[in-house]
Amino acid sequence: MSMPAQSRLILKTICWTLVSLLFLAALPLLRQASLLVLAAVAVTGAGLGAGVYWLVQRLRQRRSNRTGLGAALAVGAMTAVVGVAAPLYWLALQPALAPLTVPRVTLTDGHRQVIFQGMTHIGSAQFYRSVAYDVLRAQKQGYALYFEGVLPGTPQASEWFGRNLAGGGDLNAEYAKLATVCGLHFQNEFLDFLVDDVRRAPSTTINADVSETEMMQEWERRAAADPLLARRLAEEHPAGEDSGDSMQQIFSLLSRLDSGQQHLAAAFCRGIFTVGLSKKSSPDVLNVVVLDFRNARLAQRITDDADRNLFILYGSGHFPGLLKELRSRTPAWRVKEVSWSIAIDTPEQARGTLQVTE
Repeated sequence: MSMPAQSRLILKTICWTLVSLLFLAALPLLRQASLLVLAAVAVTGAGLGAGVYWLVQRLRQRRSNRTGLGAALAVGAMTAVVGVAAPLYWLALQPALAPLTVPRVTLTDGHRQVIFQGMTHIGSAQFYRSVAYDVLRAQKQGYALYFEGVLPGTPQASEWFGRNLAGGGDLNAEYAKLATVCGLHFQNEFLDFLVDDVRRAPSTTINADVSETEMMQEWERRAAADPLLARRLAEEHPAGEDSGDSMQQIFSLLSRLDSGQQHLAAAFCRGIFTVGLSKKSSPDVLNVVVLDFRNARLAQRITDDADRNLFILYGSGHFPGLLKELRSRTPAWRVKEVSWSIAIDTPEQARGTLQVTE
């Protein structure tokens, strides 16, 4: 049963309108990225549209005509532009649609409190300002502060750490560059005051992390006990793979973009970080030292420091393992309160009008 002519016309009009509106929404994105990219996508889509049209006409045993071919070219070009732009829009909108949240967990063993503030190495200015305020307030309330930061080790250990965990480079420097690319901030920009506090009040502001040497020695101990770990490390972190060089190439490419293209790259970068950091921790073989070993050491320090309330700044991924380690030492530990903060958001661009009378 064929569709009435009037119904076909209405359906065709709706489809054309929908495709046209989606195309107009997608056009500015690819136009901003590059005219060459836009042209390449449109031409490719037009070619595919023409191919589909020719195949359909052959199957239906009908001759092609200019009107139908023109429509196929237009639909193909517009559909291709929409198809490429849609996932990019989705990625750029992730910080708003599915924001990355980090926990602020208050723990108690019945005698004292430990506040665990989850952190990310890269985040929004709003997030870090909030954390800095909470740190200062906790210090005034008498909390001792524990914070994360792998301490330097021997030259051999530093080389091992850089090769396996920092892509062959300076991890903090890479984070700072990535933050700039993403239009975000590296946490040290807002928390550098902790370094001064360590010098001023070393008994209440403490880097509670392990050193590169301790991490290397723990890895060697575990690898000697389980040779499978060394084999997995070679598979997951090939010796010839230099992510540092790859990152430098990316930074070099981004530095050649114009301001509009850099704005788009920053939006996509924020989306990538939001999606990536929202996932559960990957089963990386080095997690036995990056997470498990450091969690155990931190839990032991908390247990030994039994007479004080503590405020802890550590990566969010450490919390589940840390709580498990704490309970293995003192089963009374329980979660008293949990709140959440958005770690990655769009940059602040507040504007207003200031009226001043002379």
